Amino acid sequence: MPKRIRLDPKIKYKMRRVMSEKQDRLLILPALMGDGKGNIQVPDTPNNIWVRVYDQVLIFRRGDYIFVFNFNPFMSFQDYGFETEEGNYKIILNSDDETFLGQGRINTEILYKTSDTEGHNILKLYIPVRTCFVLEKRKED
Repeated sequence: MPKRIRLDPKIKYKMRRVMSEKQDRLLILPALMGDGKGNIQVPDTPNNIWVRVYDQVLIFRRGDYIFVFNFNPFMSFQDYGFETEEGNYKIILNSDDETFLGQGRINTEILYKTSDTEGHNILKLYIPVRTCFVLEKRKED
């Protein structure tokens, strides 16, 4: 794709580039920068993977981050619950953000807290149709 098209502010490719840059800063660059001693950090493998085929929702955790994907073209989910580590979580990257020409349906100011349900730590989220977002586990104050 020609550079003039990618950088033209009237064309939506610009928003894709902005989203990609934010993802790089969040996920890729810290791993490549290493520990300052010449050691490159290899990200740990994802764990606690939830795949709900009927809902078309994929959720997995990697370190202190939870990645949420709703591939469903028709259904949004209110209070979508899944088990994770106890704690507080905040959305730090959101494909539905108006910055990326999304509809702004996800409130990024909310601090999500797990709740104890029958001995399991459950995190409940609103997951709009065709969106993805990343939550970061917050350190206890």
